[in-house]
Amino acid sequence: MRRFILLPAALLAFASLTACDDPQLWDDLRDVSNTQSAERSGVELADIESVQFMREEEKLARDVYLQLSDAWGLNTHANIARSEQTHTDRMAALLAEWGALDPAEGLEIGEFRDPDLQQLHDDLMAMGLESPEAALRVGALVEEVDIIDLDERMAETELAVLDETYASLRAGSESHLRAFVGALAGQGVVYAPVQLDQASYDAIINAAGSNGGGGGRR
Repeated sequence: MRRFILLPAALLAFASLTACDDPQLWDDLRDVSNTQSAERSGVELADIESVQFMREEEKLARDVYLQLSDAWGLNTHANIARSEQTHTDRMAALLAEWGALDPAEGLEIGEFRDPDLQQLHDDLMAMGLESPEAALRVGALVEEVDIIDLDERMAETELAVLDETYASLRAGSESHLRAFVGALAGQGVVYAPVQLDQASYDAIINAAGSNGGGGGRR
């Protein structure tokens, strides 16, 4: 069995800074810290890891939208980027409450510790910089992925506060998806889902009381 040495909070904070450019060092530090945080807080290790992932995924959405807003000046991206900031902040608050490391701390826009999220960000930016329409399609795709990931994490957790938080974030992503689809429709473009199945997508787009893509704030 792997043994972990108890690291004081100050040492963890210092080590997290030195691990910025060393992915393996960061992974080792995170594993030690997460085990200790789970023991102290009584939260399942899987829930801590889930929130750490979603912290970066919500940051990804914010970062992509901020950059595409700068590139094309579309209000939809700018509006939803503000909402994504609140989403990623909620994940950070949970990690702070549990005494767990924040993977997004100290990172610039477009930087991620998770290599898969880094690659996804880079791919999305390459797509979104092709044209304003492509940028809106990227926004819709990001929200599809977010909805799927949130569904998976809600199915995996038994922690009430986390289930409620994820449900709230999912509702926000549904609103954002409608906003991007509505913006595309305003340009005469019919969006087809890329990740969601057609029935799930139709249910979201046609949800009672939705405006089909207003300002995108939630």
